[in-house]
Amino acid sequence: MVRGPEAVNGINSVRGLQGPPGRRGRLRVHATGRSWCLAGAACLLAIALLHATRIQAQPQRITLIPATVGDKTQDISALEAPIAAALRAQAVEVIALDEARALFEARHSAEAERLSDSDIDIVADEARAALLHVATGRTARARSSIAEVLERAEKALEYLNRTNDSARHVLNACLYLVRAMAESGNRESALAKVAECRRLVPDIAPDSHDHPPAVISLYREAGENITARPTGSLTVKSTPSGCDAFINGRRLGITPYEVKELPAGEYRVQAECGERSGRVHRVLLAAQATTVMVDADFDRSVRSAKGLGLVYPTLAEAEVLRLKHAAEVSKILGSSHALLVTPEPELRTLRLDLITAEPAAVVASARLPEPAEVREQPNLLLDAVEALLRGESLAFTEASAVAIPPWKPRLAVVSPEAPPPSSSGAAVAQASAAPSQPRGWREPLALGLLTGTGLVLAGTAIWLQVETSRRADSFRDMAPDAPDFLTRQADFDRGRLGTVLTHSASSAVLLSSLPFWHRYGASRGRTKPGVLHWTLGGAGVAAFATGVYFAAKGPDCLDARCTRREPDRLIGAALMLHALPLIGVPLVKLWKIDTHSKASQRAANGQAAPPAPGQVQVEVGAVGPGVGVRGSF
Repeated sequence: MVRGPEAVNGINSVRGLQGPPGRRGRLRVHATGRSWCLAGAACLLAIALLHATRIQAQPQRITLIPATVGDKTQDISALEAPIAAALRAQAVEVIALDEARALFEARHSAEAERLSDSDIDIVADEARAALLHVATGRTARARSSIAEVLERAEKALEYLNRTNDSARHVLNACLYLVRAMAESGNRESALAKVAECRRLVPDIAPDSHDHPPAVISLYREAGENITARPTGSLTVKSTPSGCDAFINGRRLGITPYEVKELPAGEYRVQAECGERSGRVHRVLLAAQATTVMVDADFDRSVRSAKGLGLVYPTLAEAEVLRLKHAAEVSKILGSSHALLVTPEPELRTLRLDLITAEPAAVVASARLPEPAEVREQPNLLLDAVEALLRGESLAFTEASAVAIPPWKPRLAVVSPEAPPPSSSGAAVAQASAAPSQPRGWREPLALGLLTGTGLVLAGTAIWLQVETSRRADSFRDMAPDAPDFLTRQADFDRGRLGTVLTHSASSAVLLSSLPFWHRYGASRGRTKPGVLHWTLGGAGVAAFATGVYFAAKGPDCLDARCTRREPDRLIGAALMLHALPLIGVPLVKLWKIDTHSKASQRAANGQAAPPAPGQVQVEVGAVGPGVGVRGSF
């Protein structure tokens, strides 16, 4: 056989690389040395990356947030200075309580202003005095009185407009100024002022008994001018929906609620699901559609009258909502982390929880003696802050620090349909002992092992299936009395059984990983099935139906001619078995949500927990696989 020069050169080059035995050994030593060098460099690079990641994860800006269970914000002003000093000693910037309050009210919402009955009476008296000045021609005095009324009204508009009487006082005072302008010959200024009056009180028209026809005509003309020009619309939404929607203190409807053809300007939006006044969201409306989304639970929990803090009526709600709300406050203020300061009067302790804003997660926790003792021992705060920044959870309530588990918040399931039982209007259901983040390293390890093992078993089953089909081809055309027929048939049967067993094991392992995947998603806020979950579930149903078709393609038979049908039956069994984990992806989400909801209802009613839930069981016999559900539901 004649070889070309390329082939000869290729052979020679390979032989040249191999060389004599001694040289081959040296080459192997050099190759091994290079491998060790590459491995060492990779390890050093991984350590450097890990160190860089740790440096980036170090908190650069922390917000102090007191969290209280009770009626009002816990005063931690005495602890603010030593905690801030301990953080600054670690080169961490701190947002103090007063600064946090000012930033939060400027960027998000403020407490609703309240006026006493005497203040409301003063507004009414000043409005009547302004009318008297206008009627007697004292325009300067009228403008001065009306300016005082409107200034007082602007400060607490959301409170004054709650009742029709006080809202009409505000509208009348504004229109009295319009009358004074019109009678002075300033018609354009009067029209512009009418638009301002309509913005202040958007849903009350002037009464002809209080104002002359000229003012009523200007009011109507201003309304026509507003509709003729580009106007804005304001939509108020809330979670949960069904809350009272207030705009400038006037209750206009139920969320979601849209108001169209509003003149440009500032509006104050509130959504109230309970008896407590909603926080005021200031919106600067232009000639466009604007939507305000209000989280009723968040607004009810935030307090900013004195400093900034979180308040919860019950410990159960605090355990469910505190992490989410603290992370939201941090994002609004532009800080990477928050330090939750939570007094625990029943334990006579003070707890510090360091959390990240994005994603919302607990980094570490520290438990200290009650605040009075902490103020007397400032070194405790220094040690606690250092431990928190290292990611260590310690208790400093004894003579020496003791390791404790970090705070594990509970999951919440909010029902968007049912009216909430709490005063805020948000239904908070607590999942029994289900943390919102993976439990240390065990759950991620179990998730990785189960998923990896299931995929490896699936790959092995596919390989076995290919081998089984090859074995079927080896004796398909043989006569039953051939010498090797029985041996090859037994080999084929063993391969078929091994294939089914491996497919079944893979399906069972992947099914058992679904609860861990649910917890992993829940720790990132994905507690409900999404588009991906339903897509995988639909693919599973299609795969199961296809598997049924393949499994039913031919009747059972025992002769050699039927072996060509066996690969189809194995394909059908494989499709049905591996369709089960896909079908379970959305179902486990729905089942977990339903379980959380029922658990919270039983806890609220004082009922005992039900028996263990049903379990999916995969069984394999000589004929083929079977799937069953066992347990109580």
